[in-house]
Amino acid sequence: LPFTPFNWIRSGNTGTPTFNNPAEHDFATPPPGPAPIDPRRQYNKILDGTWAPYGLAARAITPQPSYGPAWAPNGNGGYSADNPLTDLQSVQVVITNDKSKWSRCIVLEAGENPATTIGGAAKMNRRKSPSVGKNGKPDGDGIGQSWFPGYAVNKETGERLNILFAEDSSLPLDNGTDMIWNPNSTLFRQNSTSGFEYILGGKHHIYVMGAKSLRLGANSVYKGPRYDECKNYDSLFTLIDNNVQSITNKRCVFSQAMWVSVTLTDAKTQLGNLNDNGGGIPNEVTIDINVKRPFAQKFSFDASAGDTSGLPLYQFSTKNLAPVVGNPETKKTALDLVSITPNPYYAYAGYEDPTNQLDTRIKIINLPKKCVISIYTQGGYLVRRIRKDDDSRTFVEWDLKNDANVPISSGVYLIHVYADGMGERIIKWFGIMRPVDFDTF
Repeated sequence: LPFTPFNWIRSGNTGTPTFNNPAEHDFATPPPGPAPIDPRRQYNKILDGTWAPYGLAARAITPQPSYGPAWAPNGNGGYSADNPLTDLQSVQVVITNDKSKWSRCIVLEAGENPATTIGGAAKMNRRKSPSVGKNGKPDGDGIGQSWFPGYAVNKETGERLNILFAEDSSLPLDNGTDMIWNPNSTLFRQNSTSGFEYILGGKHHIYVMGAKSLRLGANSVYKGPRYDECKNYDSLFTLIDNNVQSITNKRCVFSQAMWVSVTLTDAKTQLGNLNDNGGGIPNEVTIDINVKRPFAQKFSFDASAGDTSGLPLYQFSTKNLAPVVGNPETKKTALDLVSITPNPYYAYAGYEDPTNQLDTRIKIINLPKKCVISIYTQGGYLVRRIRKDDDSRTFVEWDLKNDANVPISSGVYLIHVYADGMGERIIKWFGIMRPVDFDTF
């Protein structure tokens, strides 16, 4: 689109970026000159263009606003080498009404003009409003912190990740001043003094942060944190607010940004009150973003906690997997696992001897120790009966012959499995028999 606010994912390969005629991409500066980062526009289609790599998000173009959700280290737009696409990892983001799973986070200022924002906060700095708790009320914990109603996980490492969100404090009518993640559905509205006013849902952008290393100099490396309730970022923003190496500290924060979302709600949906039991979130939403990457080992683990292997770390429980003894319902459920393979049978199975064309075999699997297997035609005639009474294996083989050792014909058969004290199971099986070529003998 020809308007900068809607061209926030800078994918493509044409144009020269200006405010009135934005490029399809934010260009890179190394030789031989401007070059697109995503010329085939692969990354502007994620979830219908609502999510994108932070490295492709529009940045400020001085002196005009870009309405983009990213920060420009050099102050005039362009691509940042701190967020290459090669650093992207697969993530899962969950928005939930379960407050116990919410993420403590920094709230960023998304207002374009410090003259109209609360406390004169500059865009992409920390909001200059008191921090709030899960009920949306000030909690006395400094400034610029809130709770995102959900969490993010790195699917490659199993790590929980920090989340940041933004809002525009110059938009009080669009939930921009309450320090709560509650976007609305408004894209823009007409303004009597300046024409169109771009709302973009109140600019409640979501930022999923990584945990990587950023080299700042020959002897200086910043190590991004795993989920720590944004304590590391809070300390960096305190330095930024005090103009202590603000550019360097800002690089440390935004170098960790992997994914960003310009989020709006459906026109029929209004997020509720945080004081509600569900925190104003009507239902749980899971967002999966997957990227192709080679296997790797060295991840961002904390050696002081004993995680020195460099391997992915996941948490799981065997609480509901313990064996149950003497439970009739469990026995009946076990029979549901009984099956036939292959089904259907198309004149060949992998269990057969390939050098013997008279060898035909299928397997009835997941059987209990003791059972009776009866095989019938669709007309109800008994074809074969097989008895199992051993604990050495969980299957039996059927050579596709009847009790008289005569091969069966092609068709549908009913396999009835009866286990005393457990119950019974009936399975339909279809087989096509292959003709025997006696000329090859």
